[in-house]
Amino acid sequence: MPFSVDRIIRSKRKTIALQITEAGELWVRAPYHAKESDIYRVLFKHVAWVEKHLAAARQRKISCPQRLFAEGESFYYLGHTYPLCFSTQTPYPLLFDGATFVMHAGRQAEAARLFEKWYMEQAAAFLPERVAYWAARSGLQGQYVAVKVSRARKRWGSCSSKGSLNFSWRLMMAPIAVVDYVIVHELTHLRHHNHSAAFWQEVERQMPDYALHHRWLRQHGHLLSL
Repeated sequence: MPFSVDRIIRSKRKTIALQITEAGELWVRAPYHAKESDIYRVLFKHVAWVEKHLAAARQRKISCPQRLFAEGESFYYLGHTYPLCFSTQTPYPLLFDGATFVMHAGRQAEAARLFEKWYMEQAAAFLPERVAYWAARSGLQGQYVAVKVSRARKRWGSCSSKGSLNFSWRLMMAPIAVVDYVIVHELTHLRHHNHSAAFWQEVERQMPDYALHHRWLRQHGHLLSL
C-alpha cells in the first residue's frame, strides 16, 4: 500500500473503522477478534479514500501557521480572533481585555505556557456551566460525576465509564456552537457508550445541526493550537 498504519486500536466495537487524525496519521479501530487480514482487506478496499484524506490532513498541518507570539499576532477565543500586544505597565503576565490579549513585555519567552494556562482557566470556568445547561435540556442532571479540563491534543472530549466528562482546553478557541456540540456528544455517551445509530440519533435530537459543527472541527480543528 502507498501508506502505512500508524496505530491499531482494538475495542469491543463490532466493525473496522479507519480514522485520519489531525496530525496526518492513519489509525485503524478494530474489534478484538479482527484478524490482520481482515484489517488489510478493509484498507485495500479504501485505498483511494485514505490517500485523499491523508493528503488533506497533511496539507492542513502544513498550512497551520507557526506560533511566534509576536506583537499583533492573532489568537482564537470562542471562535473569534484577537491580537496580542505587549506592555510593561500591566501587572498581569497575560490578560484579555475583551478586544486584545495583553502580555507583560518581560514574559514573552513564556508566552506558550501563559496562553495555555489562561485557556485552561477559562475552560474551568466556562465548561461546567455549559455542561449543566445541556444536561438539564437532555434530562441528564446528576448523571455525570465531574467536568474536567485536560491537555489532550488528539481528543476534544471524552466520557469515562464512571461518568467523568473531560474536555481539551483547546475547545476555548472554537465557536461556542462547536463547544456545545462536543458537550452534547460527550453527554450522550452517558446513555450510549458507543457511536451506534442510536447514539447519533440522540445527538441529532438534542442538536439538529450537529453535523455542521462536527464538520467545522474536522476542517478547522488544526488551527486551534498554540
